[in-house]
Amino acid sequence: MPGDALTPTFEDWPNPHCIPQIRHLLAPHRVPATFFVIRAYAADRPELSPPL
Repeated sequence: MPGDALTPTFEDWPNPHCIPQIRHLLAPHRVPATFFVIRAYAADRPELSPPL
């Protein structure tokens, strides 16, 4: 990754309202991102959380 590149961060992961759209936008461009996982949300929606 070039030194002047930005890496987006997302909080409140996994959010069922925006996660599919974020993945859809980032994946084709191979954009790295950081997701902060909220344990209670991940327990409620395991299908949206990647294995850690």
